[in-house]
Amino acid sequence: MRIATGIAARQCVLAGSCNRATLRWARQASSAAGSVPSNDDPDAAAAAKAVSRAGKRRHLVFNNRTGPSLHHFLAQPLGKSAAGASAATPEEIPYMQVTDWGQGRKYYIEVYGCQMNVNDTEILMAVLNKAGYRRTMALEDADVVFLMTCAIREKAEDRIWSRLAFLKSLKTKADRAPMVGVLGCMAERLKEKLLDSDKLVDVVCGPDAYRSLPRLLSLRSTSADGVANVMLSADETYADITPVRLDANKISVHLSIMRGCNNMCSFCIVPFTRGTERSRDIDSIVSEVRGLSQQGIREVTLLGQNVNSYRDTSQSRAYGTQGYGADLSRGFSTIYRRKEGGRRFAELLQRVAQVDPEMRVRFTSPHPKDFPDELLHVIRDNPNVCRNIHLPLQSGSTSCLERMRRGYSREAFLGLVRHIRRIIPDVTFSTDVIAGFCGETEAEHQDTVSVMRAVGFDMAFMFAYSMRERTHAHRKFQDDVPPEVKARRLQEIIEAFHSTARERNQRFVGTQGLVLYEGLTRRHARPFGSDDYGHKVFLDSPGVAGLRPGDYARVRIDSATSASLTASLNELVSDSNARQYAIQRLAKLLRHPDDLAYRAEDLRRKLAQEKLLIDAQLNTDVRRQFDDVQEGLELLYSTSGQIGRVKTDMQKVDELCHRAQSYLSNFDRIQQISIANRNFAKADEFYRQFSEFHQQHMHVREMLTDAQENFDQGNFNLLRLHCFLHKLEDFRNSALGFTDVDIDSKQTLNQMFGGLDGLVREFEDFLWMVAGSMYDLALRSRSNVIVHLLKVVEFEEAADRAQEREREGAAAAAAAAPLSPTPSGHKAERAPKHYKKKLVEFIHTFVSSRVSEFFAQEAGGLEGITEVTGFVVDELTFVGDAVAPAFPASYYIFDVFVDEYHQAVVANTNTLASGDLDGGSILLLLRWVREYHGAIRKELSIPKDQLRPALLEGREDQLAQEYLEIASGKIREWTSNLMRSENESFVSRQDAPNMGEDGLYVTGGSIYLFEIVNQNIELVTEAQRAKLLCDLMVECNKIFQDIGKQWRELLEKEKTKQIEAPETAAEGLVDYTMALANEQIRSVVQAETIRDETGERLTRTHQERFKAELSQTMDIFMGVAEAATQTLADIVFSDLRPITSVLFTAEWYQDDLLQPVIETLKDYCQDFHDHLDKYLYRRLMQDLLSRFALSYVDAIAGKVKLLKGKASEKLNLEMHRASKFFKEHMDSAAVSETLNIVRILISLIDSTPAMIFLEFFSVKKQYPDLPLALIEDILSKRDDLEKQQLKTILESLRQKAKGDTGSSLAKQRTLFSKLKNYTPLGNAAKGRFL
Repeated sequence: MRIATGIAARQCVLAGSCNRATLRWARQASSAAGSVPSNDDPDAAAAAKAVSRAGKRRHLVFNNRTGPSLHHFLAQPLGKSAAGASAATPEEIPYMQVTDWGQGRKYYIEVYGCQMNVNDTEILMAVLNKAGYRRTMALEDADVVFLMTCAIREKAEDRIWSRLAFLKSLKTKADRAPMVGVLGCMAERLKEKLLDSDKLVDVVCGPDAYRSLPRLLSLRSTSADGVANVMLSADETYADITPVRLDANKISVHLSIMRGCNNMCSFCIVPFTRGTERSRDIDSIVSEVRGLSQQGIREVTLLGQNVNSYRDTSQSRAYGTQGYGADLSRGFSTIYRRKEGGRRFAELLQRVAQVDPEMRVRFTSPHPKDFPDELLHVIRDNPNVCRNIHLPLQSGSTSCLERMRRGYSREAFLGLVRHIRRIIPDVTFSTDVIAGFCGETEAEHQDTVSVMRAVGFDMAFMFAYSMRERTHAHRKFQDDVPPEVKARRLQEIIEAFHSTARERNQRFVGTQGLVLYEGLTRRHARPFGSDDYGHKVFLDSPGVAGLRPGDYARVRIDSATSASLTASLNELVSDSNARQYAIQRLAKLLRHPDDLAYRAEDLRRKLAQEKLLIDAQLNTDVRRQFDDVQEGLELLYSTSGQIGRVKTDMQKVDELCHRAQSYLSNFDRIQQISIANRNFAKADEFYRQFSEFHQQHMHVREMLTDAQENFDQGNFNLLRLHCFLHKLEDFRNSALGFTDVDIDSKQTLNQMFGGLDGLVREFEDFLWMVAGSMYDLALRSRSNVIVHLLKVVEFEEAADRAQEREREGAAAAAAAAPLSPTPSGHKAERAPKHYKKKLVEFIHTFVSSRVSEFFAQEAGGLEGITEVTGFVVDELTFVGDAVAPAFPASYYIFDVFVDEYHQAVVANTNTLASGDLDGGSILLLLRWVREYHGAIRKELSIPKDQLRPALLEGREDQLAQEYLEIASGKIREWTSNLMRSENESFVSRQDAPNMGEDGLYVTGGSIYLFEIVNQNIELVTEAQRAKLLCDLMVECNKIFQDIGKQWRELLEKEKTKQIEAPETAAEGLVDYTMALANEQIRSVVQAETIRDETGERLTRTHQERFKAELSQTMDIFMGVAEAATQTLADIVFSDLRPITSVLFTAEWYQDDLLQPVIETLKDYCQDFHDHLDKYLYRRLMQDLLSRFALSYVDAIAGKVKLLKGKASEKLNLEMHRASKFFKEHMDSAAVSETLNIVRILISLIDSTPAMIFLEFFSVKKQYPDLPLALIEDILSKRDDLEKQQLKTILESLRQKAKGDTGSSLAKQRTLFSKLKNYTPLGNAAKGRFL
């Protein structure tokens, strides 16, 4: 205990035997009592430094900033022998220690992000396969798990962090934990963070370091720490590596021709993650394309971050200074200096197009600045180069484009679009657009929308801006567009795109084109392909079954949406037949070996003439067809006139017949005979039908049975079946409608027709079975069956309406003539069938069952509810594309399906939400609700208010409150357990407190405290519930306030025990109090990090409130830290109390009491300096200094004598020594300012009676709160003033002080306000002196 040190030292001084050895013994005793090793021991210090170095050396990281540099190699001795070099340890040359660890090992790889990452993955697989690794498709079988990552947007990185957390849990559960490697752009950007993330990652490898990956894996297998190589290369293109395709069955391939980017757009991270531009040589690219053609690849896409700035410098001397196609687009510029020379992209594209005329060629992603006319001519003149150009817009505002550093204006971009369309009239465009870039105004956003409408893009990739670190925008701009504004602007851009894209795609309807068949879609197994213009084309035709992936098919476009086309197959272009014909033709034309050399030009002209003749013949045939159509239309017009004339003639004939009736005297009798004859004919016809009824009934039953048996093949005619059945029903109703048949006859008829009702029911069952197969029929291109079904429904609906009108007419007639008999031959009343209503009910049941099945089997409860969004979007997209077109527009069937799917989702969601949900499930549900509405609006253009009822039926706020209660309860329970453990440890103090990496004492509680708080904050943030996040912090602050209160009470209790009953207190209170104070500062830092990082992701509305709550959190923890430092100061001065209590006494005048004080302070302060947070250390030293100075002033109130001359002399000496000590630990100016109050005391002790008044008021200006009682005590305890003289002086001081008590200056507070024995001049002073 420190008091022992102080007392021992003091006793030595008083005994007159104090020496340095004795004081050193006292310090050693103090160190032994605190169990703290001395810092004066050089061996111990060296050991501590070694441990510190070992603790900091954790990872082997090679990159362009922290990897081996020229300095490392220059630092080596020039004469070092090879033997010496070979004897280097792995720590000296870590990258040389390679083993065959990869032989037979399995790796599993997941790819995220752009197509460049897919290409990188294929290169990586080639590297790993060569090193002996084998790929596995099962995660649980893998020895190494790789994540190929993307860093273009924050959401992409969030997905990787979530996946890493999952893999960490897999590591803890699996018997054989796999290594985890992070590759690609995110690896380069966040290498240190990845390696430091609680050992989530073992290997980090950047985009240019894949060759070193086997070596890194070998290093990691023999090391406990993570390894990384994220060096960016100036020349790495992997040109010599043949990629291993991820899908060997694909007919299209992406081929990387260059890497990196020089453009440095302000929003883009690519130059920082993939480096500067470097290109492969043309010959290696053409050779690889030729190999792909021989493998049967039908489409190749040339790939690069800025693909059309390609520049092959491998043979640049032979290609002049500029190169073919080196010019910039008109009106475009760069922010970097363009390099001259080299072979450009136009030449490469021409060479690639000539490899295989039947192989399509695309390229992505270009920059608008690099579209010279030479490149446009290559696209125009080569039929196998697709007519779709990706033209990234990013923004339609010139000012915004300037901030983005894109190098062009709005007008230049629109001019380029017009220029390209002049050269390539049938071109289509795709684009990239960013919504909400830094500083984007509403006017700038509207400029973007107007460009979207003006250009009319056929495809667009549209995103809200996501700021990335290290970019120009991150350094220069603020991401000041609120998220909700970004979301709105993005939606407006999407709507503008869809409105024009749908209109532009309609121009293809009715046209014919060539489609490259690619196979079946993954979800619905629907046949699809792609055309030259970049459209996805769905094929609805029975002949599709004969297609194989890679076949070209001639199709007719039947319908279009904003995203795709639907076509029917016209003709399969057989590659083998076309090729065989071409070979036979060339064999006839080129009979001799020399023909190719001498006749090639003649043959080219001949074939061109033949093409012109064929085109002319086709034009003639088309003209002839138009002439035939025109002739047919003219014939129809003339026929219409003839029909009109015939109608007029028939009306005249009818008039003549009526007129002739008056000439016949027996016409009425003749007419009755005619009626009787017609009745006999009807009776004969009825008898015939009656006799054939059974045969027709059996025929219809056989048709229905055949249809049921052949249902899967679709070999039935629903309309024909319904037609025959309707005739049977109509005949039955006619037969039962006779009113003049007796009861027995009617019973006989009912028995005869009884089987028909069963047949009708069977037909209806079959009808709804067809309805239940609508999706399957649409997938199999059997939409005609759906149309037949709807024709049946409409027919029966019309019959129901006719029956209703007939019933209403009969009722009106009966009301008008109630006694009139029912006319003979009237049909029996037909029972209404309500097929349309039943169809809607069936759709309800069908959709409800489908959604419930997905919830049960695919989603698997709340854990997979996020999958529901994709399911609903895909289903409704399919309905809109394939099912809805078969329905009449009056059905509004797409809206019906939308309502049914949404209501089914609502019902199943309510079922899930009705159970007992934990906090994570509630947040998952709330986040999914928002994502669901966003996806429906984005993908299907259906606003939220159109979806009724609301998801969760408006219970979102209730669920948020439930989560808040659950989360706060869990946090409170967690913190209660934590506080119980911390308090027990703090009170018992059995072991020394833990020591952090920086040598500071810590308790570790803040890590556990903020672990659960951070978990809940992250969950709420991911759920995008800003208000809930603020409410959560309010609850957390209540808990933190309770924790702070407990700590303050415990500190007070333990301090009191330490001071008043030290024999009952456990040792180590000072060390544990320092640990507590440091832990509070760590909590403040964590709270500040949450405030700054999470707060920036919120809208302004909630950002201020969230930051205010976190600031309150920081104040709570800082309050506990300050209480802890106050406790430390109290303990120190309780040890000094035996000395401070005898100041200005005879003992003080006789002995040197300052030395033990300084030694005690030195001992404490050394511990404080080594183990207390620097900020708190400075605060504590200021407090100790203030208390030291105030102890001299407070001592005046005791029974002391101020001996003139002797007192001031001793005070000056002690203040000099004290100042020297404190200046070793504090700022000199602060020490001088604080000790100045003791020097004021000295001046008041030494001043003459005549100068006391002036001295007092001089000090009063500097220290307005100087107590008058202190002045009285100083003067009354001076040994040189007489009583009358003292009385006069005090009276004048009181009169002057009385006039100053109400001034604003007197209310100021200085160090004198902290005196214990004196109160500032105020009511207390007035009561005592006035």
